Parts: sequence; C-alpha cells; structure tokens
Amino acid sequence: MTRFADFDNPLLLEALGGVLNAGEGQAADRKLAALAYLHASRKAAGEAENERQRDENAMEDLLTIGPDQGRADAESIRQDALSWIASGKDASAEFQKKYLAAR
Repeated sequence: MTRFADFDNPLLLEALGGVLNAGEGQAADRKLAALAYLHASRKAAGEAENERQRDENAMEDLLTIGPDQGRADAESIRQDALSWIASGKDASAEFQKKYLAAR
C-alpha cells in the first residue's frame, strides 16, 4: 500500500503500525510500528489528531513494556526463590520479607 498510495498518509501509517504491532511479533516489528505511529502523528492534520496519535503511542508502549517487565520481574522472583531454597531458608518467609514487608 505504501508503494502505490500516499506513503506519507497518516491513516495509512497508523494502519501499518497496527498491522506490525498485532500478534506476537518480534522486537523489530514493534520498533517499526512505533516509527509508523510517530511519523503518522507528525503528519496528521491538526493538533487534536496529533494528540490522539501521541496518546495511542503511549498506550502501545505500555502494552509492549508491561509484559516484558512482568516477565523480568517473575524471573527475578524465581531466582530469589531458588537461591533461598538452595541455602535452606524458608522461601515463603523470605518472599514475605523482601517483597511484601515494604507494602
């Protein structure tokens, strides 16, 4: 579509970003989607449309970063639990101290 249509069209770029961001793509897909959204927001007609695009981009970032951070946090907790078990500590008590005491 970008080859035969107006490749700079914000609606086309937004659609391209949506396609690249759909499913479980690779990091490169997400980066290209973010670039398409960013370019669309810069080309969009009017400040209201620019603001809508920026809000959507922020939400897309959260959807991408959130699960990645969750996986990293889960792995960190898993490693702590394995370490506590290996050293003969009560993993439940250690978890309570480290992760729940401050709350």
